[in-house]
Amino acid sequence: MILKARVDLHGTKIEAARGGDGGHGGVFQIGGAPGLGAPGGQGFGGSPFGCSGGDGGKGGNGGHGGGGQGGPSIAIVVVGASLPGGMGAELTAGTGGKGGLGANPSVPGSTGDDGLAIDVAGFPQ
Repeated sequence: MILKARVDLHGTKIEAARGGDGGHGGVFQIGGAPGLGAPGGQGFGGSPFGCSGGDGGKGGNGGHGGGGQGGPSIAIVVVGASLPGGMGAELTAGTGGKGGLGANPSVPGSTGDDGLAIDVAGFPQ
């Protein structure tokens, strides 16, 4: 593992490929069965048992899943503050991947965001 290095690019051409497409959202899940009510309490001194508790309600259906974000296209990634020396270097990102479709296309905003295209991406150390 290299923790720190400096790279100088002289007359180099780096061209990134297109980012991958985001996955499509999944369909909703059916709600679960209702919970069972508890039995009534024990009677004392000749009293009958208490009433049983009522059953819970059926769980509601889950929502449709949203589409996944498209993958990025990044020509070069730099960790830390120092950018590579770019003497004559040509750095070109491809296009970001398309965002995946939401499971229910009638829901506005359910499609995933398209991926980013970045020539040089810097990340803090």
